[in-house]
Amino acid sequence: MVTRKTHILGKPLPRREDQHKLTGDCQFVDDLRFAQPPLHVGLVVSAQAHARLLQVDLAAAAALPGVVAILTAADVPGCQGVYVQDRPVLAGEVVRYVGEPIVALAAETPEAAAAAAALVRVVYEPLPPLLDVAAALAADAPPLHPQMADYARAGFVTPQPGSNVAHAVQIARGDLTAGWAEAAVIIEETYTAPQVISLPLEPQGAVAQLGEDGRVHLWSSHRAPFVQRQIITQALGWAPEDLRVRTALAGDGYGDKTLVAIEAIVAALARRTQGRAVKLVLRRGEAAPTAYAQPGLQARLKLAANASGHLTVLQAEYLWDGGASADAMIEAAWAAAYMGAGPYAIPHLHIASRCVYTNRPPAAPARAYGMAQLHWAVEQQIDRIAAALGMDAVEVRLRNFVKGGDELAGGWVMHANGIERCLRLAARAVKWGRSAPAAASPTRRRGRGVAALWTPALAGDPAPATAAVVLDSEGFITLQIGAVDAGQGFHAVAAQLVAAALSVPPEWVRFAPVDTDSSPLHWLPPAGHLVWSLGNALLAAAQEARGQVLAALARLWDEPVGNLDISDGQVISYASERTLCLRHLLTTGVRDAQGRRLTGPFRGEGAFAAQPLQQRGPSDPAAPPVLHFSVGAVAIDIEVDTETGQIFPLHLTPVMDVGHAINPDAVSSQIKSAALAGLGMALFEHMHYSENAAPGVHLADYDMITIRDLPARLEAMIVEVPQEDGPYGMRDMGEHAFIGVPAALALALHDALGLRPTTLPLTSERVWLDSRRSRMHAEVS
Repeated sequence: MVTRKTHILGKPLPRREDQHKLTGDCQFVDDLRFAQPPLHVGLVVSAQAHARLLQVDLAAAAALPGVVAILTAADVPGCQGVYVQDRPVLAGEVVRYVGEPIVALAAETPEAAAAAAALVRVVYEPLPPLLDVAAALAADAPPLHPQMADYARAGFVTPQPGSNVAHAVQIARGDLTAGWAEAAVIIEETYTAPQVISLPLEPQGAVAQLGEDGRVHLWSSHRAPFVQRQIITQALGWAPEDLRVRTALAGDGYGDKTLVAIEAIVAALARRTQGRAVKLVLRRGEAAPTAYAQPGLQARLKLAANASGHLTVLQAEYLWDGGASADAMIEAAWAAAYMGAGPYAIPHLHIASRCVYTNRPPAAPARAYGMAQLHWAVEQQIDRIAAALGMDAVEVRLRNFVKGGDELAGGWVMHANGIERCLRLAARAVKWGRSAPAAASPTRRRGRGVAALWTPALAGDPAPATAAVVLDSEGFITLQIGAVDAGQGFHAVAAQLVAAALSVPPEWVRFAPVDTDSSPLHWLPPAGHLVWSLGNALLAAAQEARGQVLAALARLWDEPVGNLDISDGQVISYASERTLCLRHLLTTGVRDAQGRRLTGPFRGEGAFAAQPLQQRGPSDPAAPPVLHFSVGAVAIDIEVDTETGQIFPLHLTPVMDVGHAINPDAVSSQIKSAALAGLGMALFEHMHYSENAAPGVHLADYDMITIRDLPARLEAMIVEVPQEDGPYGMRDMGEHAFIGVPAALALALHDALGLRPTTLPLTSERVWLDSRRSRMHAEVS
């Protein structure tokens, strides 16, 4: 695609929905209104992490006035999933995590629904809970999904029946023995990161109603309605045409709203309520255990380098805590295998990536396949290699970066990228290599850290992205797409892309509601790749619509179509110098001397089937291919209070290669917000989970980043190395700055206090204890 900037591209444009959100003139799922007030859903969820269900007594609940319908697993025995169907709609014989839905009730009021749920009597037979990957992988651990071999699954899902390994991937190249022999230094360490809560501003919710057409109509804030339709209808045994899915405004997702958690329950209840709408919006305390958590990780790394600082060998094992369902973690496990060496050219390596079932809530990666946890481990290993060799850590990274044309693990060939420039800019921002300024007080120590990052786009989708551009009779350019802007500003950028392609003001562009009945098919869009995939489809659709307008007007004007163009909303002829306002053509129409009339609408359709990277080496033919990589770097300058362990971020600088910044303000905002989310994860977030105790999900108890914790200076930098198959050379980047922040913070902590943290988060208590142990060890030595 061309990469030149126009008067539309490369310019800031406000997000389309901002005014509606600022004034409250918008509708989320909880705001939808119906002719008759909807029934409310009460859930009975498991109080046990692992147990057999001996009895579920519904008698008292069914007798309560106001209760209209009740569902158990006997009514909806199916399992949900897109890559592996391993999540029951409602638990039947066994519960596998605290918060797993067992019974769903529809009642006249929220109070009646809650009261009825409280009357359901559940009798459990406790089973041994497996609350971490070590317990789940123990030789005597019972399989949590003994029937996993029978689950419907995609061809690239590789379970290990009889164990708790839901999916296993291995990638190897070179000769490990030769690599160890070349090494001057070898560093081996294990790093852990806990499950954390996604916490989108809007909790998960849905409303469903049985229509007069005999179909169930579902409204949700789900990001991928076509995926939602497939998962729900498969699980409930319906035909796809039995369910129509429409989306309300989405209040973000962070992994919670890509696959299905509670929506199938609402849809199934709607068939039992005689046309009454049924509504379930999870309360904040319910959302984390009942919807999705972000995955935990145990990373075991053994890394070596020669005396010149070149990496020679990596042996890595990534164990992902997938919780009770692995479906949302399948692509993450593949991504970890592909990028498990970090953005470094290592000739000899063996990477194993496994998703493990545990008795925790189902996990779904939030932002870039959950790769922040992986980089937390890899980047610390690089830093330790540099320290052991007495070399500068930035220089070691620069010596080992993957470059365009390099062959990667799995045989893929790396494309041109700006990671070296990203790292240099990040290091310069925190004055890397210079003496650190004095700390603010005698009890504080100053530290700086710089980390690199990369993440792949994988092609797990079975169909190309499709879109339509309609030049309608109201004079607007209406975009029809099948995916949802969940707050990342996709609509603003898409409007710029189409406005540039048609040479019309961006204000003319609007978006049709997303609806599986009328929207073009779009499958499972990671938020970070939405502009790239749908942007290409929209450009193709815009070009087709543009061609239709010019061809029709050329016939009307009796001119060659090559004479005509659209510029600033005007159709012009370079030969006859005639002009016509495009909006006038669409709304009023135009006639020729013979009375022939031409008017709108015009409709263009476009599709984009991404092509995988070139391959030189062998690869698993069933594996999802790599489409491209996003790259960047993060630098941070901190102070640490030695008396309390508290970390004070002073200057945070994420730098991303975005290909082409279509909307620089939006790009900068997305980079900053992603970096701040990474900072919160690194400093505070941890889902406290113990046997038969609900995770800490109340905001009063769950530590997360607030305005008080923001760095004094937050600076986003943009590098532009065009992506060959991106629209106008751009690639998505909104979530990726998140990846490098925990690693950079750990490296800054080492610079300040000499600590090598191996467990997230870096809370004040943990830093203080580690510092104290370090001092005591030094005194003993």
